[in-house]
Amino acid sequence: MSVSPFQTPQATREKILALGHLKAGWRFGEGDPASPEAFATALALLDTVVGRGFDETDAFPGVNGEVVLTVYFQDRCLEFVVAARNDIDVTWEVGGAVLRVEEGQSLEEARGAVENFWGELWKSFESFISANTTAAQASSAAPLSGPAVKSAGVVFRLLEANAYASSPAPPAPISEGSMS
Repeated sequence: MSVSPFQTPQATREKILALGHLKAGWRFGEGDPASPEAFATALALLDTVVGRGFDETDAFPGVNGEVVLTVYFQDRCLEFVVAARNDIDVTWEVGGAVLRVEEGQSLEEARGAVENFWGELWKSFESFISANTTAAQASSAAPLSGPAVKSAGVVFRLLEANAYASSPAPPAPISEGSMS
């Protein structure tokens, strides 16, 4: 069993909250504490990330009072640097290479980056979908017969024989006397 080097979202949440205890000079005499607004923004972004189903995350303090939130999926990374002034730099990485950086984003724009990241991940799986999808065709050799029932504009044919088309007869019901 391999152990992920990343945090769970709950551990990341706790780590972000713990960053609030850092004092000025926390990094070898340098390092500013983050603002309450930066913490609130990082936690709001984490909620968006969790809402999209990402479960490998981490958080770090920045030397200039930033809160850094990272989201991982396979070899991809989406990094949010929430500045003390509450603007957000978003960095997209694949395989360790930076694809793009979007600086000075608002919280809503950063949330949009999470949606785009999620959407691009799903696009990367499109080549697998057609090979693993069952073609739309009759799923049973049973003939459609019997009374029709219409539900939400779709017609369903009801016939017990359809359910047991490949077996000679439905199984016999179990009586209370045969259970002892």
